[in-house]
Amino acid sequence: MGGIPVQSLAFKHLNKLLCLLLCAVLLGLLCTGVSALPEERCQVLIDYRHENVTVSDASFKIYRIADLNSRQELSYVGAFSNLRFEADALADAVEELYTRVEKQNLVPERTFVTDAEGKASVSDLAPGAFLLVGEPTTVDGYVYYVDKQVVFLNESVLMLNPKSTRLPVGVKLISIKTVKFWDDKGHENKRPRQITVRLLKDGKTVSSVVLSEANNWSHTWND
Repeated sequence: MGGIPVQSLAFKHLNKLLCLLLCAVLLGLLCTGVSALPEERCQVLIDYRHENVTVSDASFKIYRIADLNSRQELSYVGAFSNLRFEADALADAVEELYTRVEKQNLVPERTFVTDAEGKASVSDLAPGAFLLVGEPTTVDGYVYYVDKQVVFLNESVLMLNPKSTRLPVGVKLISIKTVKFWDDKGHENKRPRQITVRLLKDGKTVSSVVLSEANNWSHTWND
């Protein structure tokens, strides 16, 4: 009866050993993150026009609210770290976000100014949620008040066309804030889940808002 050559057995054992070593190396790379892809960087392109007017020399600031991971989950940072808003609720919390910026005198992650064609860009931003704030800009006797907005960066390039309100020089905008204060110490569990507040003009409702814990029982009407 013929036996298996010693060289053949040794070769098989060597192959198994090499496979085990290769698996161990790959597992080590995955665990240490060496094989992870480089973090994607994002760019924002601004094209600022109001109807047919190009708004040049407009100054913008962008503040990081939260980081965004590969599963599109938000992780609030810095002055916003105690927020509990879901991503789709951030747009309605613009004024609260801006209040934090003002009260804590936060430094923007980037600042930029539109050129003669109303365009500007900012690049090399890590994915995340940002608050975009524009300064009032005067062009040909009119002041353009740009709307604050929350911007989500999860792609390489994002094009933005800021919305604004145009008023003649000398005409001012006002803001109206509503806040629900509770005097119910010890009975907080009896509060309603939400309340509705209406804004009236000449006895007629022009706007309404739902207040709840999600927006800290407050809202600001602008412009």
